[in-house]
Amino acid sequence: MMKKAIFTLAIGDENPMYRAALLSFEQYAQKVGADLIVSKEFHYPITIKDPQHTASPAWTEKLYIKELLKQYDRVLYVDADIIIQPDAENIFEVYDDVNTVYLFNEGEHLERQNVIDKITAIMGPLDNWPVVNNRPVYYNLGCMLISKQSQLFDIAKLEDLQLLCNHIKYYEQTYVNYLLHRDGLAHQNIFA
Repeated sequence: MMKKAIFTLAIGDENPMYRAALLSFEQYAQKVGADLIVSKEFHYPITIKDPQHTASPAWTEKLYIKELLKQYDRVLYVDADIIIQPDAENIFEVYDDVNTVYLFNEGEHLERQNVIDKITAIMGPLDNWPVVNNRPVYYNLGCMLISKQSQLFDIAKLEDLQLLCNHIKYYEQTYVNYLLHRDGLAHQNIFA
C-alpha cells in the first residue's frame, strides 16, 4: 500500500483563509487516503536581509519534503491559500508516474524570463531550459506532487537558497525550476 501525505505550511499569524484551506485539505486527505501534515514551525533557518524583492523565510520550509519522503511514497505539497474542491479527483491516481514531479506551469501565462536570467547569472547558465509556446517553462510551487523516486529534494540545498533569497523574486520556486532543468529531472505540467 502506497503511503501518501498532503503537506502544507501554516507558519505565523493564522489567516481565516488558512482555516478554510486546512479544512479542505483535511477532507481531501480523508477522501484520498493520505495523512495531512501541517508545518507550523521553521526547520530551515534562512537570513533575509535587504531583499531586492518580497521574500519569506517560510519558503525554505518546502525542503522538509525531503524528510517526508523518507516516510511517505508520495507527497502532495499545497500552499495554505488554496482550496481543494470536495469533488476534486484523486491526484495521486490521475498523476501516477512516480518518477515525475508534477507542477503547474505558470510560465505559459506569466513572463518569468527575468527571474530565469537572474538565477542563471548566479548559479550558472543552462542550455536546456524548455520552452512551450515560445515561453520558458516555469513552474509554480503552490501545488506540487512528488514521489520518493525523484531526486529533487536530494539535490536542493539550503545554502543555495540562502545565496538566492535576497536577489531573486520567488527565490525557492525559481531555484526548484533551475534544478529540474539543470539536472534533467522528469517533470510535467499539472492540470494540462
